[in-house]
Amino acid sequence: MKKSLVAIAAGVAATAIVLGAQAQAFAAPKGKSSGSVILFDDKNFSENGAAQGLAGTGCQNVFRDDVASSLSASGTIKIWSGANCTGRSAVVSGDVLDLATIGFDNEISSVAFG
Repeated sequence: MKKSLVAIAAGVAATAIVLGAQAQAFAAPKGKSSGSVILFDDKNFSENGAAQGLAGTGCQNVFRDDVASSLSASGTIKIWSGANCTGRSAVVSGDVLDLATIGFDNEISSVAFG
């Protein structure tokens, strides 16, 4: 399932870039920057819920915000509670099985890629 969702995330890259046209400048967090992330509606990457992918550079607004409970990123990204990379933020690297552990369960509205 995770590999299939990575392929889906790659397929939506062009759409994500267009929808994220309001991107703002973002200093990439330290570490390997990611160009894509998969946001899962349920914790532990459950296959019972929906998932959505984002890809590109800069700030990207989430298509369905405030529903993610886990995420998988190939590198380091910055997640935000508000649209257009505003509000509370956290820098995460790789997989987060339960976003509640960092105070972001059902809170992600935008993601910044370096």
